[in-house]
Amino acid sequence: CNPFGLGVLQTYERGSARMGRDGGDRYSVALRWVGLKPSHLRDELEGQLPRDVYQRLTDVDERRLEKLLGEAHPFHNDHRDGEERLQELEIMQSNGYKVELEAMHWLGMDFMSDYLEQVLLDEEARLERQERERLEHEEASFDDSDSEL
Repeated sequence: CNPFGLGVLQTYERGSARMGRDGGDRYSVALRWVGLKPSHLRDELEGQLPRDVYQRLTDVDERRLEKLLGEAHPFHNDHRDGEERLQELEIMQSNGYKVELEAMHWLGMDFMSDYLEQVLLDEEARLERQERERLEHEEASFDDSDSEL
């Protein structure tokens, strides 16, 4: 849960200047941010980790975060989950700290696998809900256009 880890996610999705960009998502399968998020630290994990694992954002981290927060940045601006990503970046900035994923071992050896399983199940439920809402919206639009005839 740090600005440079998010930059790696973006590189997987979009490529980089050094690699050459291809003008859009690099993969036909949507990549999702399923790892540790700033909101998880604030909400679900608050008070469960020792203070020592919270590292103050360095000047370099803060500059990277500012770049990711930029209005036109593709990490959130051109992404289907852009609003959620922007909120996570803002939480990280307001928290002023980062936590390495390895810190989760303080919560037990099984924590990471259980945590990841729950995150994936939550994400699947969210995507199903979005698809249902999209279909309902399309059906309502179709009904509206049908009644105009």
